[in-house]
Amino acid sequence: MRKDPVKSKLLKRKTRLCSTEAALISIVIHLVLLISAGSIVAVRWLNKPEAAFEGDNAPRPKLERPKLQMPVKVKKLQRKNRRPNVKTRMSTQKTRASYFLPDRSKLDGLDNDGVDREDTDLESLGRNVGMGFKMPEFNFFGLTASGEKVVFMLHAGPATTTKTKGRAFQTIKKEMRKMVGLMPRSVLMYPIVYWGGNTTPMETKMFLATKENKQRFNEWIGPLNTGSKTGGQTYGSGFSKKFSQKLKDLKRDEKLSAGQPAYAPAWMYDYRCNKEVRAFFPAGASSKRKEFINWARAMTCAIKQTPDTIFLLCTDYIIHDVDENALARSFQAMVNHYYEGRRPPTINVVLMTNKKDNKSIDKFKTITRAFDGKFRVINEFIRIEDGQ
Repeated sequence: MRKDPVKSKLLKRKTRLCSTEAALISIVIHLVLLISAGSIVAVRWLNKPEAAFEGDNAPRPKLERPKLQMPVKVKKLQRKNRRPNVKTRMSTQKTRASYFLPDRSKLDGLDNDGVDREDTDLESLGRNVGMGFKMPEFNFFGLTASGEKVVFMLHAGPATTTKTKGRAFQTIKKEMRKMVGLMPRSVLMYPIVYWGGNTTPMETKMFLATKENKQRFNEWIGPLNTGSKTGGQTYGSGFSKKFSQKLKDLKRDEKLSAGQPAYAPAWMYDYRCNKEVRAFFPAGASSKRKEFINWARAMTCAIKQTPDTIFLLCTDYIIHDVDENALARSFQAMVNHYYEGRRPPTINVVLMTNKKDNKSIDKFKTITRAFDGKFRVINEFIRIEDGQ
């Protein structure tokens, strides 16, 4: 018997529909069961009480402190080691400068003829009321200035020897020994002597004013211009061509401690302006040498040491073919270069001259004003009695 194809197709279709419906019903039932089970688990987890831990209160054995074999009286030690009661108290006291150069009572011709100076005696110079905390103060031929790093430049040429029969520079040395001897050891100092084309520092760097260094300063300056009564026996002007060449042949920072004239320092360093320093020489100056000489060369040596205070003892020579304003600007440029933003030094000048109308006075004052320094004139060269 042959099957009807139409009925077969309808039967297959019904079978598929039934299978599909059964699968959908099964899926729905499973989803409902999963959701129900998940809800039950979530509700139980949320309502689960927090865990609490209880420990047993077990009794612990008490440890007895070990007894010291030797008894110690603690109370007495506490009384002895108790901090003392300290009462802070501020008090003011008078302080005065200790460094005087030189004693005015032994000098002649210290009138200034109108140049800036306070007309006071040495007892009042440098005397102030303070808390006891102040910078060391120095009195350099009547000029007072304070600082911890000080350079003093001394004219050692024939102007301090031949015109006064050699006695002026001996007074300068005597008073310099006094001033250096009274310096506190915390001060850094740097002495320089100069004349013309010669500049001689005691050392290549600043040094502390210790007892040993003070003794070395006395040894260094001791033979300088000793017994000089003529230009031929004076620092600088008395140097022979052969010895001058010997100085020029010295290498940088090379020390000469033998072979120098008897009226020269005990040892010598020959300072000369290098290319870097010569670049600061005033542009357009009519000077043939185109370089710093005399006290100006010594000034460049001083600035390179970056001191707080610079003292200059000089005569009325101010490089006549160089404008003083241009010279001051050159020194300011050097200070800006070597100090690198630090406070510039004060430049203080003591001018030795016996001329009442001296054109150099205003020129030197231009330089001191540029560096907030002081200026003073000694109208006559220093004189002392023979044998002193």
